[in-house]
Amino acid sequence: MTKKSFKLRNMAAIAICFAGITILSGCDKEKTPAISVSDNNNLTQEVYADNLQGKSGVNFTTAGAWTSSISTAPSGKSAQMKETKSTPDWISISPDAGKEAGSYTIAITLKTNTTGADRTATITISCNGSDVAITVTQKGVKEDGTVPEAGIGLETNNVSLTVGDSLILKEISGKPVTFMSSNSGVVAVRPHPDGYPHACEIYAVSVGNAVITATATDGSSATTCTVTVTKGSGGGGTTTVQLDPDVMSLTVGESEILKEIGSQTVTFISSNPGVAAVRPHPDGYPHACEIYAASVGNAVITATVADGSSMATCTVTVTKGNGGGGTTIQLDPDVVSFAVGESLILKEIGGQPVTFTSGNSGVVAILPHPDGYPHACKISAVGVGNTVITATADDGSTATCTVTVK
Repeated sequence: MTKKSFKLRNMAAIAICFAGITILSGCDKEKTPAISVSDNNNLTQEVYADNLQGKSGVNFTTAGAWTSSISTAPSGKSAQMKETKSTPDWISISPDAGKEAGSYTIAITLKTNTTGADRTATITISCNGSDVAITVTQKGVKEDGTVPEAGIGLETNNVSLTVGDSLILKEISGKPVTFMSSNSGVVAVRPHPDGYPHACEIYAVSVGNAVITATATDGSSATTCTVTVTKGSGGGGTTTVQLDPDVMSLTVGESEILKEIGSQTVTFISSNPGVAAVRPHPDGYPHACEIYAASVGNAVITATVADGSSMATCTVTVTKGNGGGGTTIQLDPDVVSFAVGESLILKEIGGQPVTFTSGNSGVVAILPHPDGYPHACKISAVGVGNTVITATADDGSTATCTVTVK
């Protein structure tokens, strides 16, 4: 072997070793991706003009805190003039950021496209210098090929509240709409305080996310608002239950709202529903209820969290008051006229427990009150005719209601 051949072979061996070291070094530098998407098919979505949600949510895992941005690329003349990207107002996501590493799912919310032209936005998720892009295209027509009419719009399509907060949400053009929450346990919809048909009040009940959908009364169009509810600096999500009030005094026939002050979902039970009955809260809030004074006496209302780990009580005292609950009983109503198949509530106005009997159960049947109140009942028209319903108190005093069934 010549010296020249030996030298060439040595140089080749050195080159191979260096390449191997470089490859191994590159392998050592591989790291877990900063953002990992569970299904890459969800990174490109296309929906119709009247779809108010993306085709699906996007699930991903990050190695740290993340942020997001939404942009649309300029087109046509704007693109020729090299204008910068703009932030669209027809698309939003929730959540739009994360403070720590973990798994997340973002929901994509859209407004109805009434332009007649397709529009596309890019959602960019950023974490530790890495980006993932989600492209959403909303067509200019509905599935049937028609362009949606100019519809309704809300003043805001993204809201962040803390538990216990409320906000007025309204349709910007003043059109009457119907509001509905996707999760009333997180965000409840209340009527507007002044009864405006184009607006409502949304109340943050507990931590979580919900979508409020506003639909035109004729059903022609709809839009949404995504609401995120957090605990805030001082409330919500505690493990200790506390009631407001914890002592209650009522007179027969009165009612009062009882609530868990941390807005935790609780179950309310009365130790004596014949004295103090538990009713659902008028707005359906899971952390509150209505207490109704059914008759004179005492009762204890117990509120318990779902896992049974904590509870609290409210002591209720019910008295007759100045004008009710005496020895004379009186029915409301005392004259009834209704048709076969109809029913109504009949009650003793002083709140005294009474026994109801029908003079002819083939004409009017007596049923227990739906909430079990001992001073009231439900009467149902069974057949055509006339009869008398008699209410008798424990001391023997009576009152009657004359009923005609047509």
